[in-house]
Amino acid sequence: MKVGLMELVREYIRPYEEEMSEVSGVETKLGRLSTEETELLARSVETLLWDAPECIKSCVAESFDLLVDVVRAVKLYSHSAYMGIRSKEKGLQLLHIDPTMFNYVWGSTDVSDWSKTIDTAGVYDFIGTPDSPETTAEEEGYIIFGFVDLVCRKDYPDAHPSSPVKHVSIVKDGRTRYYQSVTFEYSTEYPFCPLEEPLIVLPESSFYIRVKTATGSTRFAPLGFKIMMRTEIAKMFE
Repeated sequence: MKVGLMELVREYIRPYEEEMSEVSGVETKLGRLSTEETELLARSVETLLWDAPECIKSCVAESFDLLVDVVRAVKLYSHSAYMGIRSKEKGLQLLHIDPTMFNYVWGSTDVSDWSKTIDTAGVYDFIGTPDSPETTAEEEGYIIFGFVDLVCRKDYPDAHPSSPVKHVSIVKDGRTRYYQSVTFEYSTEYPFCPLEEPLIVLPESSFYIRVKTATGSTRFAPLGFKIMMRTEIAKMFE
């Protein structure tokens, strides 16, 4: 019998007090969260991952405490409660990461799709660039659990047996945080490569991601969430 995500993260559904804590190797001040907020956060994740494969749900559940930390950090800066889809003007909400959230994707601006055809093997800017890294404002943050490449999925049109993306390098706040080979586990079910440790991008931080590739078509994409204020979400549609 499959266990629901709420049960997998039950131990983290509790109140949290304001405190200094180490997050991703950095001492950070984290805000207070009530039991009601953490339960609502868990239900938001469960809804967003409703039809996701079990491998994705398990990965997110294992790192749910880190997601709580990101939400607490954003709440401290924004002075806004986590309200999920019920958020009013100043409430915090969780969103799937998509390319429209970034200034540069595959070295280009105004990108709305993760698709890319790579004609020459090499090293490419994926999200952000060394000269123009992506940045977070005071009232937003990210958590990235790993990457997917849908062209490797068996039921995807023109599916490929492997992704052209072979290595990923993540630089956060000017320091290389990760360098990892890309191996898609569970590729017969879902082409997902978890990071050895989720990437956490706190408020007022910067990062960029580069990849080393072979040739071929790809829909390489980060799997994770962005935490932001409802007012900022509304601006995305203006």
